[in-house]
Amino acid sequence: MPNEKVNRWLRFLRLFCPPSLYEGIEGDLLEQFAADVEAFGRRKARRKLTWNVLRFLRPGIILKNSFTIRLINTGMLRNHFIIAYRFLKRNPGHTAINVFGLVIGIASALLILSIIKFEISYDSFHSGADRIYRLVRVSQVEGQDEFRTGVSDPVPVALENEIPGLDHITSMLYWSWGSVQIDVVGPDGSSVRKFKENSGFVIASGSFFDVFDYRDTGFKWLSGDRNTALEEPNAVVLTRSAAAKYFPGQEAVGQTLRINGGDNKVTGVITDLPANTEFPFKVILSYASIRRKGAEFNPNDWVSVSDSHQVYVKLPSQYSKSEFEAQVDKVHAAHVSEEIAAMRKYRLQPMAEVHKDQRFGSFQGRIVSDERLWTLGVVGLFLLLVACINYVNLATAQSSIRAKEVGIRKTLGGARQGLMVQFLCEAFLMALLSSLLALLVAELSVANIQGLLSVKAGGFLFQDLTLMAALLAIILVITLTAGFYPALVISRFSPLAALRSKFSGAGGGFQLRQILTVFQFTVTQVFVIATFVIINQMDFVSSADLGYDKDAIVNINLPGDEATQKLFVSKLADDPAFGSISLSSTVPAGGRRSTSHMDIRRLDWDPSQNLVFEFQWADEKYVDVYGIDIVAGRNFHASDSINRVLINETLANKLGFATPEDAVNQQVVVGNDRGTIVGVVRDFYTQSLRDGMDKVMLAQFPKRYGVASVKLSIKSTETLAAALAKLETNWTNIYPASVFEYDFFDESLASYYEEEKKFSTLFQLFSMVFLAIGCLGLYGLISFVVHKKKKEVAVRKVFGASVASILLLISRDYLKLLGIAFLIAAPTAFYFMQRWLENFTYHTEISWWILVAPGLIVLVVAMLTVSGQSLKAASTNPARVLKDE
Repeated sequence: MPNEKVNRWLRFLRLFCPPSLYEGIEGDLLEQFAADVEAFGRRKARRKLTWNVLRFLRPGIILKNSFTIRLINTGMLRNHFIIAYRFLKRNPGHTAINVFGLVIGIASALLILSIIKFEISYDSFHSGADRIYRLVRVSQVEGQDEFRTGVSDPVPVALENEIPGLDHITSMLYWSWGSVQIDVVGPDGSSVRKFKENSGFVIASGSFFDVFDYRDTGFKWLSGDRNTALEEPNAVVLTRSAAAKYFPGQEAVGQTLRINGGDNKVTGVITDLPANTEFPFKVILSYASIRRKGAEFNPNDWVSVSDSHQVYVKLPSQYSKSEFEAQVDKVHAAHVSEEIAAMRKYRLQPMAEVHKDQRFGSFQGRIVSDERLWTLGVVGLFLLLVACINYVNLATAQSSIRAKEVGIRKTLGGARQGLMVQFLCEAFLMALLSSLLALLVAELSVANIQGLLSVKAGGFLFQDLTLMAALLAIILVITLTAGFYPALVISRFSPLAALRSKFSGAGGGFQLRQILTVFQFTVTQVFVIATFVIINQMDFVSSADLGYDKDAIVNINLPGDEATQKLFVSKLADDPAFGSISLSSTVPAGGRRSTSHMDIRRLDWDPSQNLVFEFQWADEKYVDVYGIDIVAGRNFHASDSINRVLINETLANKLGFATPEDAVNQQVVVGNDRGTIVGVVRDFYTQSLRDGMDKVMLAQFPKRYGVASVKLSIKSTETLAAALAKLETNWTNIYPASVFEYDFFDESLASYYEEEKKFSTLFQLFSMVFLAIGCLGLYGLISFVVHKKKKEVAVRKVFGASVASILLLISRDYLKLLGIAFLIAAPTAFYFMQRWLENFTYHTEISWWILVAPGLIVLVVAMLTVSGQSLKAASTNPARVLKDE
């Protein structure tokens, strides 16, 4: 006789086989099955039967079906949904806890998914985006690779002329060392309106739009000729928003803009570039009119570089990446010395990595590493998991309440499969309702979360087909993962035991709930510990000794010549509101400073032993304003020549001097000239603590000064606003044609760690979300435990049990689970956060209290959650409980 497994395959056959064929096929299959049992045994016979049934699952059989038999009984399915709806409505507390947890988890996952989708979409929309590369510079310095973006001035022209088939190459110089003054010039040549721009200004070649076409982004030329707009000197192209800003209500093309004193004609207007591009350009000046700050473009200088001068190529189809790099090496070696050719290599960085590679940076100033994206993805996944865990825990905990319902349905002939469908329908309704509410919450929260992460994705989430597909997948996954196990457990109850009220639980359900609760609170504690570590590192960064003063210093970018700059400084020096005042080419550190590098070596060293260092032009007041200590030798004198230099301790050490004193009065080769070290200054950070200490040299060169650093004397000033007003008055008197603008040095330094601070805020937010979901589930669980133990509690109270002992009775199991979760979370969090801290050259250590304090916080919050319901049960009059049946 066929057993249940054989009958299951025959029922499957009946689903798709036409009635006219079924009886004959069934008879043949059973006849063959009996023969196979006789010949091979029952197990092999069942396998052959399975294969024979599946062979009939083909169009020739299915299409002969009149489809009068419904593969899905829609009436029964409708009934399942009605019952599911009534159950959810009848248990509002259970429904609210599950919905709230799922809403938080799904909304967070949607927001994270939208962020990840935006971050990986950077510049992926250009034609042939997979063949677009940035030319970067990799140099061997002290046996290690040094990664830079700058390309020497003549490199792009030489590559275009000397590499066959290279048709698409573009050069650009992004203005990153200070603000740009842009004046709108009237018909009579006077300035009508004045603006200071701190970002968005670039000098680019006309081939920029040949390499980057912004296909399928809505980009287009609104006016002007795309082919000629950036070919001539002093031509400028504006984005739509910039054109509306400078020429409101007017046609921009043909108008004149005075940029840092030079007149330029507007030759084109384009739509605003999308937010997910590495080129935040608003004003594009033609490359033919290029001018460096303080020096003209040098077509013959193959050595000097500026990291703002970058080159992009679209690789010809006949070249692989390595073949093209070999061609670049050949061109470069033909124009430089053997030493430089061996030390400096130009390499291709894929466009897809520009937004992710911390080594090189980008014009946007935002680098989002793969590690950061994976972290966000894992956070989103765990948020969904802990929300699903709540549903599973509460559903299995409710099993004792639903036992009689299941028993009655089974007694009346309900099949186990039907019961499973019933509970899956409940899970689907829960997931659907939660997803719709989560989409609404996500839409309301998206602006805040995008602001937190510096993301500017436009449009509504529900308009994104990818996100909507993901939401449907989330609904399906929650239905199956969160609904299947409870459905499986509850549907297998014994009807006799359930109806006799002898059902004691869902078998291994309690053990599973223990495991899931431990997992849930392990994840929660890992994130809380991680938050503590991040906050501690940010405190360490903000309080670290950087080697200079950062408070009450105002930085002002100065236009004009050397004489005008000195006049401005002299006017400020006469006012007691201002202390020391220094002129320099840049500031010691900060997000908006310019950087310049040069080679240095000792006189007896071979040129191949050159060290690359950062140099800053600064006057004799520089070390006083910033409080930089001189550890050996002396400071500059105002009368010192350009070849009298100060170096920091790190550079002195790298040059092989045993002590700072040994370096004083020693001569070195700087570039192609000689310099004399007159003093050694204490090390100070020119970069963030991620990057460590750089080698630095200071020298005087008034023609290159462009920044005034003013130390405010707050004690002699009534208010900060009054001091700034005096600064502006002096500025207006000396520079009447220029817009006054300043920034505080400490705020500029803070920009180094802006992304880390946002990441810290994000982790704090997600830690609270994890804790909220965990405690919500714990509240639901303890409610059922209290309900189940209410008579036991009443009996214990009758026999004199105290409230404290009852609280311990109810909560001790969960105390153990939280303890286990902590023992797993602490080493896990320590491992991953130690790896994160290694991204900083200088970082704090993970102390024991950073691991213990978050565990105590989670324990206290969880116990408060448990104690609320436990205390309610312990305070209930036992007589009222015991008289109830």
